[in-house]
Amino acid sequence: MIRYIIVVLAILSSLHIYAQDVHSVKAEMTSFYIRDRKTDYNPIAQAGLTYTRKIKGNFFVGVTYQQWTNWDRGAQHRLYGFEVPEPAYYSLQDGSMARELLKDKPNFNGHIRVGELITRRGYKMLDISAYYRIVAGPRHIVMARFGISYAAGNGEYLEGFYVSSTTGIIRPVLERRLHRFWGIVPGLSYDYRIFRGAFSVGADFRARYYLQWSSAQYDYGVHVGINF
Repeated sequence: MIRYIIVVLAILSSLHIYAQDVHSVKAEMTSFYIRDRKTDYNPIAQAGLTYTRKIKGNFFVGVTYQQWTNWDRGAQHRLYGFEVPEPAYYSLQDGSMARELLKDKPNFNGHIRVGELITRRGYKMLDISAYYRIVAGPRHIVMARFGISYAAGNGEYLEGFYVSSTTGIIRPVLERRLHRFWGIVPGLSYDYRIFRGAFSVGADFRARYYLQWSSAQYDYGVHVGINF
């Protein structure tokens, strides 16, 4: 077994001849936080890929694709702390029923209205960014980025409420709408390079600001990458 490990390490160590510090591909696993009411906790709420290419000196360009995952409900961002028990097909336009439905929930603020956004689901983001390498050591790399971002996903809006004539249970009626936003995405990344620079592990932080959003989305997580 030790012999095989030594062979693998020798092969990986030889990859430095390909690590020309021009191209980089990273697989990312991140979580996110949105500063409006409530975000479901999920340690891995997003997954994605980033490709960067060196232009000159410490300047790079890159493309990032990120999407909210389906692991442990990470694909949704609930603005209010309730679950829809089942689909409802009739609406009762009575805002007072919102208070009856949500009054004992921890995130209810007493001002929910019919027509208000309740949940975001399944967002996907595509970023095109310029990068500047702040720290360029043999093992430690720190880069700043700034780019434009396009996001698409679904929003669920409160249309009203349905009251069961047999059980008296109140269920919200939601309408799903397609969301598309343009925005900007500044951020920082850190890489620790191994096997003479051929591979890297590190951490990322990004802030996403989109038009028509009331607040930013903050991404933070880790990545693994290959450099060539």
